[in-house]
Amino acid sequence: MHSLTGGVEQLGLPYSRMADIIKKISVHPERDLKNLYKQMIVNVILCNCDDHLKNFSMIYDPANNGFCLTPAYDVVPNLWQRDHILS
Repeated sequence: MHSLTGGVEQLGLPYSRMADIIKKISVHPERDLKNLYKQMIVNVILCNCDDHLKNFSMIYDPANNGFCLTPAYDVVPNLWQRDHILS
């Protein structure tokens, strides 16, 4: 997602901005928006505050000839950091 935002926005970007990108780029926007929401909820529940743009990606799906959101990765609880990178 970092490169899809032009690489200038890194901190404090709202999840809604990623949702806007998914709506424009994804082959399956409804599915990917639900998955983004699930990833956001998991990050909150697990205290994964290191939820920056480089931990979210779109990948080319040749079977559907387009891009889709990748599964969650780099999900690590951080009990010492209180604020999420993304808003």
